[in-house]
Amino acid sequence: MKFYYLFLCSIFYLATSFAQTFPVGHTTITFNDASRSGGFGSGGGPGRQIQTEIYYPAVSAGNNTALANGAFPIIVFWHGFAMAWDAYQNLWDDFASKGYIIAFPRTEGSLIPAPSHNNFGLDLAIVEVKLQNLNTDTTSIFYTKVVNKSAIMGHSMGGGATFIAAANNSSPTLQAVVGLAPAETNPSAISAGQNVTVNALILSGSSDGVTPPASNHLPIYTNLASSCKTFLSITNGSHCYFANSNFNCDFGELTTGAGSLSRGAQQDITSDYVNLWLDFQLKSSCSSWDEFLDSLVVSTRVIAQQSCNYGYLNPDVSISGDSSFCQGENSLLYASQNPSYTYSWFLNNNPLTNNADSLLASSAGNYIVCASNAYGCSDSSALFSLNAIPTYSIQDTAYACIGSTYTFPDGFTSNQNTSHISFLSSSLNCDSTIERFLFFSNVVNANAQLELCAGTSVIIGGLSFNSDTVFVDTLLNGSSFGCDSITTYAISTLMPDSTIIETAICHGDNYLLASGLFVNQAGFYPISYSNQFGCDSVFAVDLTVGSQVPLFNVEFFDLNSNQFGDTFYLVLLDTLTYDSLVWTTDGNSSLISQSGDTAYFVLDFTGVTFTVTLTLYKDGCARSAVTDLAIVRIKELFQNGKISVFPSPTKGLLQISADQPLQLVQVYNLLGELMLEKVITSKDIDLDFSKLSEGVYLIKTPFGTSRFLKN
Repeated sequence: MKFYYLFLCSIFYLATSFAQTFPVGHTTITFNDASRSGGFGSGGGPGRQIQTEIYYPAVSAGNNTALANGAFPIIVFWHGFAMAWDAYQNLWDDFASKGYIIAFPRTEGSLIPAPSHNNFGLDLAIVEVKLQNLNTDTTSIFYTKVVNKSAIMGHSMGGGATFIAAANNSSPTLQAVVGLAPAETNPSAISAGQNVTVNALILSGSSDGVTPPASNHLPIYTNLASSCKTFLSITNGSHCYFANSNFNCDFGELTTGAGSLSRGAQQDITSDYVNLWLDFQLKSSCSSWDEFLDSLVVSTRVIAQQSCNYGYLNPDVSISGDSSFCQGENSLLYASQNPSYTYSWFLNNNPLTNNADSLLASSAGNYIVCASNAYGCSDSSALFSLNAIPTYSIQDTAYACIGSTYTFPDGFTSNQNTSHISFLSSSLNCDSTIERFLFFSNVVNANAQLELCAGTSVIIGGLSFNSDTVFVDTLLNGSSFGCDSITTYAISTLMPDSTIIETAICHGDNYLLASGLFVNQAGFYPISYSNQFGCDSVFAVDLTVGSQVPLFNVEFFDLNSNQFGDTFYLVLLDTLTYDSLVWTTDGNSSLISQSGDTAYFVLDFTGVTFTVTLTLYKDGCARSAVTDLAIVRIKELFQNGKISVFPSPTKGLLQISADQPLQLVQVYNLLGELMLEKVITSKDIDLDFSKLSEGVYLIKTPFGTSRFLKN
């Protein structure tokens, strides 16, 4: 049940992260830095060119395909020395499919001249900012698709350059930096670490001989000024195995030796740890962070160092307090107190306005509290049921034997006829009153009204009763005063409330239950509760869902005779099961008659467009299809004779042929407007229509009429 209530919390704190796998799309964009020169690529604008290969979550795989629904954080990745971006397909396939936009700038990729590490780092920072700006560029495929959180990541030389880029970086969207076997650079990545304040993760192969951890990875980690930084040494890991096989990198590692861990295993470890870490840093998934910490404790694949001002982040919250209170009063409920938590309270799944760590509750019901910490992590308490103890005001009659003394419920005594009000308190000090009229006689008579919930019973005088009845219990000399005791019991059975609502919705619609949940499936949905007498009762909705009315097609006939006053008809082509159908049209045509799937119309006007709508009904649900038709003014579209046109469609030149000289050729658009007229003495002619707009045109000659499509 706690997971259900955590969903309520996620509505308010947006703390829940759902895993999804996407196809991978690709595009190439050249960015620029007007303040510098050089780079790689062209077309990005004045200054330094930074051609960038970008991979992203897509609707379908391929180049320049549309992005998937949602918005996604950014990773900007820099390659290693003498390596190209295409050595890192393992990374873009992994991160883009898991909901990240990952960009690979292609600058500083040469051996000679040697790469500029400073320009490398500056390019990294520029691409992060410019890619974020595409979120507001209406001409970009990334418009509204970018989350305002980014990480910069790199391998080897690119790993060192990421720390140059992160040092003193003021970009508000830069949240994290990741180095894969980061190399010392010029200017120094180790020195730059002193000015890196964003959270950082460094992965190092313990057998890396290209950039030994002791002189490269560890000094960078030690110098970082990040408030939370983590160093992972991959047991028997290598330098080049963070990427796919690459000649330059693999050749360099041959001279130093590689670790015994396979390339695939090292890439799996990288994916596991970096995805968990980035899901927290860029997607606010607190459960990913806690799982990341757990893995550092139990995993034998890595040896971890960590300096962080926080540990496990998922809150742990519960409710304490009195579970009962007197009707008309209240109960003070307490949440687990933590000064960093923000609270939200719910009563019967409905949010309350209180956001403190305590709640003065005056209503009975089911309470939960949600807590969120400064990192956006949230948790819900277990259900806390609060009961209201009712108070009573009773009037009754009592009898006593003459000569005895009667004691009222509050201890007051009397030996004569009288009335007295007793003020009583329950174990919770809930006040009740009993006004009792006392009579003395030789027989003690009493009346008792008993109410039973259906299905329960009561035992009186050794007899069991479970239905409506009146029972007189006589006990000779049975009272404490020695006189006869006669008690008349009026027993009534209270039936539970049982309300069933039968209702129906159309396929695709939703129905709101009294519990606040939406459902769209047929079924019986009961809610159990206690009525005002405390008897178990049921309120239920018997929901039916109408059959789905499928999509259908309508075809228009007699296109070649759509003149003023002509009759045409529309036909429903699909064979469907339905209860009824209705044809309707607008004011530009008149419905003559309809017969089942066919409707006949007469055209009242020309040169206009009109609309015909067919609506099918099934089980009270409807679906409509709308057909827009154009009516032309041209009369006598077809005469005796025959002409031919070729090709159709055409982009410009059209050949017209007839059995005899054409004499006169006229071209009309579908509104009946004359677009071209030419006198002809031959049977064949080529006409140039390249200047006509795209659309359907009619050709009229004395010997026949035809049409063609200009595209």
